[in-house]
Amino acid sequence: MSKTTTLSTDRMILRPWKDDDYAPFYAMSSDPRVYEFLPVFPDKSACDALVDKWREVFSRRGWGFWALENKDNREFMGMAGMHEPGPEFGVGRPCVEIGWRLAPAFWGKGFALEAAREIMRFAFAELRLDELVSFTAVGNTRSFGLMERLGMEREKEFDLLLFPPDDPKRHSYLYRLSREQWLGKG
Repeated sequence: MSKTTTLSTDRMILRPWKDDDYAPFYAMSSDPRVYEFLPVFPDKSACDALVDKWREVFSRRGWGFWALENKDNREFMGMAGMHEPGPEFGVGRPCVEIGWRLAPAFWGKGFALEAAREIMRFAFAELRLDELVSFTAVGNTRSFGLMERLGMEREKEFDLLLFPPDDPKRHSYLYRLSREQWLGKG
């Protein structure tokens, strides 16, 4: 895919990252409520480097992790999208992960569900992927609850290798949804 994809829902635009997104993404990612189950950035430059990586993937592939923008006021809301986790994640097989991270002001309002449904539509209907996976720490009931609302099924428990062996966030659930399951629910 050569062009960069922008997606849209009733309330959001899922778009490529802009220079103006770095500061609000770092502020969001520095909130203890947001990183409760995620790796912590040691500083702003590490956070910026991740966004730089996502932008590079977009320029090469045309999709990845999108910035979420509120249609009403153009406010940065967070991110959601897809990527291919490497062996450093510990999933144990090649896959495409769907994930999300929203600022707390947007929690509990259906935004993550709305973004994830549009990403699934894009993944299965346009990219024609065979499956999507998602993973989170065992304690992150909000995240795996969303995975279940999306129709995903728990495949296994595994150690997310991004965390040290003694970190409770390391113990994670892997969920999956096949294209066939998605078509059956559509």
